[in-house]
Amino acid sequence: MSVSVDCVLEQWKALVQREENTAYKSSVSFGCDQALRDKICEWCYQVIDRCDIDRSVVSFALSYFDRFMSIHTLKNDISMQLVSMTSLYLAVKIHSTKTISVSSMSSLSQGRCREDQLLEMEMRIIRSNHWYLNPPIPSIYLSVVDPLIDDSTRELSIYLIELSVWDGYFVDKKPSSISYAAIVVAMDILSIPKESFLTYNMDTSLDMTKLCVERLRLVYDLASPHSDEEDSAPPSSTLSPNSALHECI
Repeated sequence: MSVSVDCVLEQWKALVQREENTAYKSSVSFGCDQALRDKICEWCYQVIDRCDIDRSVVSFALSYFDRFMSIHTLKNDISMQLVSMTSLYLAVKIHSTKTISVSSMSSLSQGRCREDQLLEMEMRIIRSNHWYLNPPIPSIYLSVVDPLIDDSTRELSIYLIELSVWDGYFVDKKPSSISYAAIVVAMDILSIPKESFLTYNMDTSLDMTKLCVERLRLVYDLASPHSDEEDSAPPSSTLSPNSALHECI
């Protein structure tokens, strides 16, 4: 193992401290209709996949969107579309080596969002996030513990984290709890003994993590139904949990 356990635990601890000590707090309220947020999330993934950009960027985009929506009341869906498109534009600009120009983003709106509106909204979102645009998202925690888990657990954990991005239930949950829960649920689904992983004692929010475990298992079962005879292999990353999550509301 190229990275020591002590190093992994130290990196995890440092991320948790960022959760607790920075402007990013797990106190964001759910400020958008679930069905509309589903569409926004689906659109973000479609754009990201089409542009061959890492899917974790959507987590940053929805973080910006959710935080903005928690403190602003918007009058119509067009305004929410502007916020969501700008959030994705900003997330790509900061967290991807690839870019989407503001003119391209405007054209995706089919004339609903002008370039100047996107640029103006960009500054509003930045201020609403207190210039804190690099929050610790669940996939970052997962990358830290990569040396401690196998490939199948990692693949399924990534999918479970994507499910959490879709689900408004997780808006006010700590990224560390979501990531930890995703690993635990993945090991459970794959029938991999998780006792050795639990001995690392990385979970600092036991109650919240327990809620995340229960919810992730629920949305996984709804999004990925399988019979007892089928192998519990990780589902395709292109599988949309959109319709399944409506069952959880």
